[in-house]
Amino acid sequence: MLEPKAERSDQGVVNKAAPGSKWRNTLMAIGFFCMLAALFIGASMKEAAGGVPKFLGFGAIALIVISGVWALIERIPRKGGP
Repeated sequence: MLEPKAERSDQGVVNKAAPGSKWRNTLMAIGFFCMLAALFIGASMKEAAGGVPKFLGFGAIALIVISGVWALIERIPRKGGP
């Protein structure tokens, strides 16, 4: 019988993503989804939607900016650490 060869397993590979990056990615995805929703609501309802697309768009931009700024803050090395 043939014995299977010992191959390198991927079990020892460590996930290189930052521990808090999952919520940032989720926040960014929600922001882009809200941006698309604002675009489609504004295009489909024209003037009947009022300020809804505008507020949804500003909210989407806020979510994207919060996620991006927090990623930059975590990327800056902390001084005086052990």
